[in-house]
Amino acid sequence: MNPEHPPLAKLFAALPLLALHPRFDTSEQNWKAAVQDAFAFQFLYGNDADRLLFWSRAVMVLIAALGAAVTFLWARDLFGPAAGIFAVMLYAFCPNLLAHGMLVTTDVPVAAFSILTLYLFWKRGEQPSWLSDFSTGLALGAAMTVKFSGALLPIVLAGFCLVRKQIKSLF
Repeated sequence: MNPEHPPLAKLFAALPLLALHPRFDTSEQNWKAAVQDAFAFQFLYGNDADRLLFWSRAVMVLIAALGAAVTFLWARDLFGPAAGIFAVMLYAFCPNLLAHGMLVTTDVPVAAFSILTLYLFWKRGEQPSWLSDFSTGLALGAAMTVKFSGALLPIVLAGFCLVRKQIKSLF
């Protein structure tokens, strides 16, 4: 019913609703006619809207925390623990993250999963294995299925492969 973005971020945000058991009436005319805005309004305000929004937003905060954790790990691996803490501070006070981190949108998930993909790809260059390939592929798949702009990530990874190959041939 919502074709603007791939579904994964919306599915993550909807996970807490499984435990909340909101009223979801598919016999409604707005559902049958695919009138998205009217059905969404009816669904949200036909239930406890504050509770639904709180738990859906909590998922986005957890995804933002995943991005912070990966940022820390990557900076720590490159430059030490102090750099990891500094990188997390920069991440946490980024205006875009502060603005979008608690909203149910696709911006924070694509950022977090892109950071995760790039980190795992970098780690894979240091210690190649089928497990690192698999985890990088899962992270890449997640980045590509939360927002359409995530589909550019394979191009970025291909560019990194070419650059890595050129750098290795110099030494």
